Amino acid sequence: MRMLKSGIALILALSLAGCGVGAGNDEVTQTFDANENTAAVVKNGEYVPDEGSHDFSNTDGDQADPGIERAGYKLVWSDEFGGDYKDDNVDPVTGLDLDMWSPQLGDGTTDCGLQGWGNNELQCYTADPANIGVNEDLDGDGQGDGYLRITAQYEEAKYKYADESEKEYTSARLRTTSPDAALFTTTYGYVEARIALPCVKGAWPAFWMLPESKNIYGTWPVSGEIDIMETTGINTEMACGTLHWGAPTHVYKGSGYVKLDSDISRFHTYAVNWEPGRIAWIYDGKEIAALADWESGFAGASSNLAFDAPFDTPFYLILNLAVDSGRFGGSDNYADFKGKADMFVDYVRVFKADEGYADSVVKGDNSDQSSDWKQYEGVAQIAPITMDCVVNDVPNGNVNAIEPDGNADPAKWYLAYQNDSKNATAEAVDIDGTAWAKVGVNSVGSQNYSTQLIGHYNAMSGFTYRISFDAFATNSMVGKKVNCSSKEWKGWSTFGTTDFELGAEPEHFAFYINQTDDFEDCRIEFNLGSVGLGEVYISNVDVQIVDPAEASEDNAPHKMLKKGNYIYNGDFSQGEGRVKYWETDDNTVINVPRFTTEALSDKDVKVMDVASRLIGETEDGYKYYERRAEITSQGDAFIYQPKMNIPAGDYVLTFDIKSDEDLNIEADICRITDKDVLTVKSASASAAYSAEDGLKSVELNISLKEDVEDTALGLRFEGARKVWLDNVSLKAGE
Repeated sequence: MRMLKSGIALILALSLAGCGVGAGNDEVTQTFDANENTAAVVKNGEYVPDEGSHDFSNTDGDQADPGIERAGYKLVWSDEFGGDYKDDNVDPVTGLDLDMWSPQLGDGTTDCGLQGWGNNELQCYTADPANIGVNEDLDGDGQGDGYLRITAQYEEAKYKYADESEKEYTSARLRTTSPDAALFTTTYGYVEARIALPCVKGAWPAFWMLPESKNIYGTWPVSGEIDIMETTGINTEMACGTLHWGAPTHVYKGSGYVKLDSDISRFHTYAVNWEPGRIAWIYDGKEIAALADWESGFAGASSNLAFDAPFDTPFYLILNLAVDSGRFGGSDNYADFKGKADMFVDYVRVFKADEGYADSVVKGDNSDQSSDWKQYEGVAQIAPITMDCVVNDVPNGNVNAIEPDGNADPAKWYLAYQNDSKNATAEAVDIDGTAWAKVGVNSVGSQNYSTQLIGHYNAMSGFTYRISFDAFATNSMVGKKVNCSSKEWKGWSTFGTTDFELGAEPEHFAFYINQTDDFEDCRIEFNLGSVGLGEVYISNVDVQIVDPAEASEDNAPHKMLKKGNYIYNGDFSQGEGRVKYWETDDNTVINVPRFTTEALSDKDVKVMDVASRLIGETEDGYKYYERRAEITSQGDAFIYQPKMNIPAGDYVLTFDIKSDEDLNIEADICRITDKDVLTVKSASASAAYSAEDGLKSVELNISLKEDVEDTALGLRFEGARKVWLDNVSLKAGE
């Protein structure tokens, strides 16, 4: 931990070997000269802010540092940017502690395979002193002032990293992980920074978090993202926080833009209190928003992941200042500045609750859903597409701009587009007596929202909605996947989304959402960009409030999943306790821990949680996330999965198993009554397991002579007191 600001210029302790001079243990000291290394920032011994950046000669509007003491919490990690880094590996040019922060470089192409970092950003990130500085003399008194500076600046001669594209802007992006090691990660905690942001058009600063591992839930967005704070240079008195996840496509909810007590160029504290099942945003000590109702999943799964996935694994911190092409802030925030924009960070601190955090949490059961849905039965909640309802002349395609003032007409459907799809078109056409909205996608664009068709309705909390529509396409849009979502325009909260593949002939599509918030002028968005060119036709859009039972598939017979598996939740990742669809007899208990501290296999997913090591939760900080079922019993352990419909044929049952005892395994396709009574066995298979085998993959052949309905797969482990089980699969044999 670094908790004190230095009142003097940064002193670096460097080993001679680290300087490339020679081997040895002697230390030398080096003073970081802000004037020499950051000439573009500090002139004649004094920091001169560009218009819109923080003025250190004026403290009006700065929110006070709340200090390192927080009731009920322990400070576990911090960087106060005071230069007192002792024996850490410190960059001698920028002063950045490289044991705490790792700069990312380039335009995203080399780093993550996404030019423009996935957002068409205009900057190239560097580790240069023009873009990064720590503990510089910003007030001209000859002493370091204890701040991190991140500068985005115009490069008249262009800037190029490696073999990437030339950029007119440079900036910096710092994270607490590196390609080689996790520098700091945490699962849960109170994460806070005190930051001054630039009021410069084109600035897109952020303080956020990403998961350390992509091997638990997969890649973004299913793996999750926590945006503690982000804003734009034109939103001079506002900032917002957002969660991103997948269900299974991209979903996000957040605070929406919140007004601060002074403009963003003044110092404000931005924080999240991240707890199991609840994430709250706290700006300047006040809770501005909280979420506790996300549902995450992935394509092909039988149900959502166990709550509170994906926000139950180690995340690292990021500080960056992007340069906006209008992707985030709209065309009004398109960068055209020729100087610089400065972001200053006073500190970053992470606290953990004294009482610790629960091992698991249960999401609400939607019991607050309105039971009076029948009064709305059959009532259209959104205006239909008609021959006079399509609006295609909103300035710059910026539908965002007309919504805050209530100027979005709920009887209209609007064409919206980004800068890279300005030539998009929309009109209403009659096809065999039915009105269709015809949207011309004439530029692919870089995002799915580069071209959109948007309608509005008033969403009411507690109800289940069915959203349905017809669609088809022409030219290269045929065969391409696009999506439809229900979205709160103000806070970017997405209440539902579905991907659908466009065909050359009209098809009907439908999906359900459980509405958790009241919101006027909620959007229905058809996101048609980034996949192809051609025309997309949309008609018969209908939004209805329906019986919640209509949207639930839990009580329906289980059919084969897309990947050919008849077993639901065979990897024990879904539902409450991660055991959805599985049942036991009265003597058996299933437990699926969020993580373990020991691996059963060298293939187990291992993730470093640095905070866990710092507080003594784990000895070495490593957590294992294979999520196996731990099955215990006083006698024979017995688990089963009911409600299965399986056609006649030959099948292969596979699963991974480990036990400390020798045992016999019996698998039955059967009916079950009174939990532990097997009746009407349709097929059986058995295998012996030896404790000497350790973690072993078992394969059993099962043959069904006739179709079975409403049946179960039962697994009995004879003589086992404890069994670890994973990756259960029942597929047709080849």
